[in-house]
Amino acid sequence: DDNYREYALLHEKCILDEEYYRNKHWAQKPDRDENEPKPNNPALHSTIENCKADIMDNYPDQIMRGVNGDDDIISIVLTESMRFSLQRMGYKKLFKSLAHSCLVVGTGVQVPFWNKNLAHGMGDVDARVYNIRDVAWDTNVTDVNKGMFFATFDYLTEYDVRSLYPDIDLAELNPQEASEKLESATKSEDVRGSRREGIRAINIRWRD
Repeated sequence: DDNYREYALLHEKCILDEEYYRNKHWAQKPDRDENEPKPNNPALHSTIENCKADIMDNYPDQIMRGVNGDDDIISIVLTESMRFSLQRMGYKKLFKSLAHSCLVVGTGVQVPFWNKNLAHGMGDVDARVYNIRDVAWDTNVTDVNKGMFFATFDYLTEYDVRSLYPDIDLAELNPQEASEKLESATKSEDVRGSRREGIRAINIRWRD
């Protein structure tokens, strides 16, 4: 829609940054001989890795502080509960992925949500790290939290789709490429990551 098209310049910049980091930017140079050398930039990678190591060395701890003097026990319980939840979701790995995105493209997106499958079906807090190209927001505001909506684009495997819609005909949904996309999608096991394969689903969160 119009909002998503307004992100075109930002998406293009992020793509260029990612290509430069992967040393695939030479193809974008005009009038370049294919036989010319394509040197990489080890200083860039070592700098990013060093910065990422510094960030992880300062990985934030979770400490809940009470307001009144008799809140000490509650504060300890909440602190340990939060640490346990973050450890169960593997948040340190997500935090590292977020830091990498911020260093490479200049920004990162982290979306918390309630995962009903955690804690043996009781549910717990979870989080996803998204590629900036897989989110959309209200461009009429400067603060994303004050916008009318926030949308994320997820990529569903065949199992995901059939679980949500048991009667769906996947061949009719994407008749030309359904088999190829579903075959590649089932190879991905990171159900919380932002996969750019499979069937694309849009989740929109409207502000009350």
